[in-house]
Amino acid sequence: WISRENAQARNVGPIRSGELLNNLSWTELVMSFAILDQVARKERLYLVPTRPADSLLFTGFALADRFRPGTYRIEVDQSGGQYILKSGEGQVVETAPIGGSIGREIGFLWTPPRSEMTANRSAEFLVQTPRHAAVDLRQRLQPALRENTSLMRLRLSGTDPSRLASIMNAVMDEFVRVAADL
Repeated sequence: WISRENAQARNVGPIRSGELLNNLSWTELVMSFAILDQVARKERLYLVPTRPADSLLFTGFALADRFRPGTYRIEVDQSGGQYILKSGEGQVVETAPIGGSIGREIGFLWTPPRSEMTANRSAEFLVQTPRHAAVDLRQRLQPALRENTSLMRLRLSGTDPSRLASIMNAVMDEFVRVAADL
């Protein structure tokens, strides 16, 4: 529900918030990268495991300010004591004993749960820029606001209901945060 009360209360000075954000502008705001970039980071939409079942392996995965996007594969050896991180082209990026940080040289801030790093385990994943993830989100997010109403409808397509709910909650949280600053 979009309320004009706060906007009307601040209608002072030469530029008025009511003029800047009419009802149709709310849909533009919710689709802006000011919102979607933050959601992509908070929800880690930049990380896409090939198999949803591997999601626990990526618990705590984050990106440094500088990182190398691409497709990667992590493999745990037969003894369960060492891993190999490979690029999508099969080049070895890093090899080390299990238990430490993985991919720090390429900007990954990631120490997988030891319980997920079992012998002969492998997982493929894509790391993209948060902006690329925000663009993908923008393509799946559909806002609707009828003229002269105070209700905005947001629709997000996907297959995992709990993941969709988490993303939608993040979109609304960020929308409310940004809108409150206007």
